[in-house]
Amino acid sequence: MRAPAESVGRSILSYSLAIGISLVITLPMNSPLPSSGAEKCITITSPTEACSERPFEFSARLNDGSTTQLPTYNWTVSAGSIVRGKYTPDLFVSGNDGQHIKATVTVTGLKPSCEAKARSSEITVENCDKGPGNRPPVISAFSLSTNLVTLNCPKPKESSGCKDATEVQVHVDASDSEGDLLRYKWKVTGGKVVGKGPTVVWNLAGVRPGKYTITIKVDDGQSDLVATQSRTVVVIACVDCKPL
Repeated sequence: MRAPAESVGRSILSYSLAIGISLVITLPMNSPLPSSGAEKCITITSPTEACSERPFEFSARLNDGSTTQLPTYNWTVSAGSIVRGKYTPDLFVSGNDGQHIKATVTVTGLKPSCEAKARSSEITVENCDKGPGNRPPVISAFSLSTNLVTLNCPKPKESSGCKDATEVQVHVDASDSEGDLLRYKWKVTGGKVVGKGPTVVWNLAGVRPGKYTITIKVDDGQSDLVATQSRTVVVIACVDCKPL
């Protein structure tokens, strides 16, 4: 059985069933066919600069009229680490120098015709603060409470003028132009150092008369570059020791 002809401007789709019944569907020739692909409703903005020294941002924006309810977000990244914003429109990521990273967001609450997932372009993480390289710390001051130590009289002698004052207060002022945490290492040729950091006590008890040196080395832990200085103390014997 043949379908009847239609007027100009109409197209006829005819399906013949095995039992002899014809099904006729007519569509206007100018009507668009339904799209086979989902609508792109999510736009991801990638960072223009991705630095290894600090977090960088990906942002998801939705087209007007693309939601049916309050949207929710869920991000994943192909490399690096999520710092914050995993469930928000704005994602902050950290990465290492040379890493290649893509961010993917899945959004719920979109209208059925929208694609629920979008992926960013790939970005490459770089070291943005290379600068001139690490610089060593600078020692601006290195002081001793005294540079002359007089030993007390050996027993069983004593002196009214010599006191048992064999401790020297030592202090160093140092700084680092990059603001790195400084480390202090003390070394002496006699006696011992008591304490740590920029202020210590140099105990010279038990040493013989002579010259002794204390040396400070300061580094920032970033390279082998150090700042170092030395100071000398003279130790003398008491000259007016008398028997008890």
